Amino acid sequence: MARKKKVAPAPNRKKAAPPALTAEHRSKLLKPGDNLNELIDVAAAKLAALKKLGKRIPTRVTPNKLKALYRRYETSRRKEQALEQQLAARLRKLSDRRLIDGDAALRAVLDVKDAAAFAGDRDPEIAELFAELRDALTTARSPGKNDTAEAPAPGATVPA
Repeated sequence: MARKKKVAPAPNRKKAAPPALTAEHRSKLLKPGDNLNELIDVAAAKLAALKKLGKRIPTRVTPNKLKALYRRYETSRRKEQALEQQLAARLRKLSDRRLIDGDAALRAVLDVKDAAAFAGDRDPEIAELFAELRDALTTARSPGKNDTAEAPAPGATVPA
């Protein structure tokens, strides 16, 4: 019986992502504006016109090269936007979950505080035991931290 030859898997033809940029390197890169397509079109048209005149400038850039670079830029930009939207949706779900869980936890603590306050009216030992919780909640919810009321205008008199 003949043995089958083991065949190596086909090489992955996708380009590897470039390494992550450092903050210094990122700050040195040119940032294309919203009019990059217009700039590419103008430069490509001028290079084509120069070629028709039979003249040259010292550059290896061709109109086709410019257009190919712009297509790569657009593809990268679209991929980045799609991923940002996906991540924003996932982050929004996680943030909403955190808010709901935090609300439930705080409501439970407030229930404990209210029950302790009710029982503490009849038993001073219970009131003393939960005084730290009551004080922590009073400090956390003191006026000014969670109020949405506007502050008085500078120079306005505030009644005492």
